[in-house]
Amino acid sequence: METSQISNRENWRLIVLRSNARELLLMDGDQGLTLPCLEVPKGCRVARELSDRVRSEWNLNVFCLRELLASEPSLRDSNARWFLLEAICTNTDIPESVRWLELSEIAFHRLADAETRSAVETWLREAAETHANGVWQRIGDPGTFSRIRAWVEQRLANSGRRLGTEFQQLNASRDFSLVRFTTDREAVWFKAVGGPNVREFSLVVTLADLFPQFTPPILATEPLWNAWLAPEIPGCRLSQREDLAAWRRAAHDLASLQCASVERTEALLASKARDLRCPALLDSISPFFVRLAEFMARQKTLQPAPLSRGELAELEDDVRNSLLELEAEGRPDTLGHLDLNPDNLIVLPERTVFLDWAEASVGHPLLSLAYLLEHFRSHFQGDGYAHLVREYGEVWQQAKRFENVARTICRAMFVAIFAHAVSTDAWRENSGASLLSVEGYYRSLARRMKAYAQRIREGATAVADLWT
Repeated sequence: METSQISNRENWRLIVLRSNARELLLMDGDQGLTLPCLEVPKGCRVARELSDRVRSEWNLNVFCLRELLASEPSLRDSNARWFLLEAICTNTDIPESVRWLELSEIAFHRLADAETRSAVETWLREAAETHANGVWQRIGDPGTFSRIRAWVEQRLANSGRRLGTEFQQLNASRDFSLVRFTTDREAVWFKAVGGPNVREFSLVVTLADLFPQFTPPILATEPLWNAWLAPEIPGCRLSQREDLAAWRRAAHDLASLQCASVERTEALLASKARDLRCPALLDSISPFFVRLAEFMARQKTLQPAPLSRGELAELEDDVRNSLLELEAEGRPDTLGHLDLNPDNLIVLPERTVFLDWAEASVGHPLLSLAYLLEHFRSHFQGDGYAHLVREYGEVWQQAKRFENVARTICRAMFVAIFAHAVSTDAWRENSGASLLSVEGYYRSLARRMKAYAQRIREGATAVADLWT
């Protein structure tokens, strides 16, 4: 993996609103008023971290709305990022170092720095545009929490449940929100999706209808927000289990779910599952490797060395040949899960429930098993993986679909890396900071593919041979 001296912390300037976005929370400083700022670990759930910190440091309950993007290019490159929040309970005592100020009075006060001024101006401009009809409507705008809570309360009442007072927010962005609410029974989860993840809405509804044994039930939906409400599954996540039996059960249930999906692939594709069938993957090979060559050419570090054009050409041939071999076997396409990490699997006494279907796909069944095995390797250092392969294979054999998973799994493990790479969308972008930030990730995937391809050429016939 490529490495660099990058801080594992990031700064967030907070734009905290109240009174229907008419007031703003500011801090007194020597040079004037400034926005509050918090430092959080990179990679954390920012909404949860920020709301917890604001509560503990300023005795203020808030709901995170979304990141606010800087309008000036010079500020986009600054170390601080901006997050929009809203106070949901304002009758608490806050420290003397912070105070509420009417937005209409901002012009009469001295702001300490250009970033504070720009953040306030950016928000005022956005507010004027999004509030043009006099009503906040979208997820991520002021009033989001009250709208969500009222909707959840009504839907729970329809099913005889009563909403509790506690909630926990995990994620927040424009049109996206993930919130856990307590009730007089089990907790419930509200999730709204937007942007590139809109497909998840139709997918979870379809999957809950087609495969209720393996997916969470849906209590209510709101198409206007691409949102749904689901009860919390009362089990533990597979990542919390140290026993091999739970992982074997997960492999068994994955195969059972996929067997049940064989005749449902058209419905899944119509619900926006990613198309990872062999023909679609074959079509992606040439454009992906063209981009990969560009990424290698832009690598700044010397170690690990970028792959040469000759090495990339050889790897491209390996991917194409492996896909053609998998296609020639004639195994049925099934439902797949491109994010099959153990945090997304809930272990129950008699079954496994699969969560987070934003990356649902249709394709070769062994690609999903490959993802599960890679996580198993991290969890158990690879020991015992053969039990998962055998458990998975026996389900398919009993269903008379195909035999000898062990013969094909090595090639599927190799192809799964490519399928994961092309299923993400960033590599298709032509430019921008978002592309530059992930080029190193694609280069690392290419090196991993190269290592697997080399071991297969050397005669690897078992997963352990790939992991050596």
